[in-house]
Amino acid sequence: MKSLLVLAGLVLSVLIIAPSSGSTSVVLQPAGDKYIYPFIDDVPSQYRRAWAGVFGAYGSIDSIPGWSFDDRDGQFFLDFATEALAAPGQGAKNYRILSLVVTVVVGNEGAFRYDPTFDSLATFTGGADSDAGRPIELYGVGYRAGWTRETFTEDSPFQTLSAGGQNLTRVRNAYALDFAPDGSGRDVSNNVEDVFEANPWAIADSPGFMDFSGNYVSSALEEGSLVPEGRVFRFQVDLSNERTIAYLQDALQAGRLHLMISSLYGTSQESQDIPKFYTKDFKDPAIPYYLGPQLEAEVLLMPSTVVTPTTGGFRIAFDTVAGQTYQIEYRDSFHSGDWHPLDNYRQGTGGTLMHDDLLPDGVSTRFYRVAVSKTSQP
Repeated sequence: MKSLLVLAGLVLSVLIIAPSSGSTSVVLQPAGDKYIYPFIDDVPSQYRRAWAGVFGAYGSIDSIPGWSFDDRDGQFFLDFATEALAAPGQGAKNYRILSLVVTVVVGNEGAFRYDPTFDSLATFTGGADSDAGRPIELYGVGYRAGWTRETFTEDSPFQTLSAGGQNLTRVRNAYALDFAPDGSGRDVSNNVEDVFEANPWAIADSPGFMDFSGNYVSSALEEGSLVPEGRVFRFQVDLSNERTIAYLQDALQAGRLHLMISSLYGTSQESQDIPKFYTKDFKDPAIPYYLGPQLEAEVLLMPSTVVTPTTGGFRIAFDTVAGQTYQIEYRDSFHSGDWHPLDNYRQGTGGTLMHDDLLPDGVSTRFYRVAVSKTSQP
């Protein structure tokens, strides 16, 4: 349960309190996805690729005479409409993201090795890598050439700008985005060449696989082993980074979330030994179940709360969302004391709920919080 703390009296303030368990998650399929690679541009709309690859082209790999490629050459773009998670337009800071997980399913057999651990920049610039394979990573999305979250879709082109000739670096319209130490967003597509440590939002592990009937089966995968087709790769987004949280909140406010899967998994020209994942458009008459990307998240929409004086006490009023449960709690000290329920659990209506609190004799100031969850309470 998550809570909003409101001070009633001479001062009105807001404080967010850590949640407890009890929220329910929503699962989404992408509204669009796209293989971001210069030589495979899945446009026009009637042509959709069944898979997307993620791989690197850096150092000796980026050695075709006359050509230049981004270090992270193949990237996998995901576009989610988020209205089912939370209504857009409610104020970015009112969205409380309790968890966010993305899953994709491997679309080729034994083509790459499993590495669920972070690999430092030094392992790409001449230092030893202690384990086989390279991690598959999740990032936000940045844009260039005037494209934005509002305009870039699965039908948008790989590039609008030209670097000249056969130079394909730093021209992709959508790219994997992380945050620099100063908090600014940056393109991580060339972090090896530009010599900086990328900060992935999540590194994929593989807790299970899809069987031939479309059922998920929990099963560990040994690190360093070749990855079988059908393995589920899971990205559990790190929600401790305030910049990442702000990006996700802004996306929920807009009703649209863009994410990018990327890797520096090494390959050679025209090799098929790269990590491939099914897109939402994979179709096979013999496989009637869905194998494309999914997003699962728990989001609470925190209420805007107003406390006003009444005769002998205060009125607490707050806006609500259908499907969420609310309870007002109070205590008489800001710093200590137990929280006590002021009223019963109440179901959100989509409108405003209120409660009048008549203070006992000798009490003039009281502290309130509105506890919010998505579970039905007794």
